[in-house]
Amino acid sequence: MSSGCLDRREFARRIAAGLAGMPLIAESATAQQPPPASPPREPARDGDRERRADPPDEAKLLLAVVRRRYADERLDGAVLAGIEGELRQHLRQGELLARAGLTNSDEPAFVFAAYRADG
Repeated sequence: MSSGCLDRREFARRIAAGLAGMPLIAESATAQQPPPASPPREPARDGDRERRADPPDEAKLLLAVVRRRYADERLDGAVLAGIEGELRQHLRQGELLARAGLTNSDEPAFVFAAYRADG
């Protein structure tokens, strides 16, 4: 855009382009860092479950993509906080959708009625 302003469609295109490379960025970030030293484990007892480390915060990773992609834009703290909030909301909605137990035979709920002009 020559005027320096982004319309919502261009912004969405840029976000989508940035998100397309997200797995590569996350993979390269983890490949560059040495694995953290793990503390010695106690022997497992009956009924104890192994505790796993929390995965990296996806919203923070996506926000890092937005910051990197739009570094030349004027994104202040309030705008970035709003974007992070929306990212978190979308991730929560995605988790809810993923939890929905669907079978292979489930179909969308829509009704199709063909229009036929009498004449």
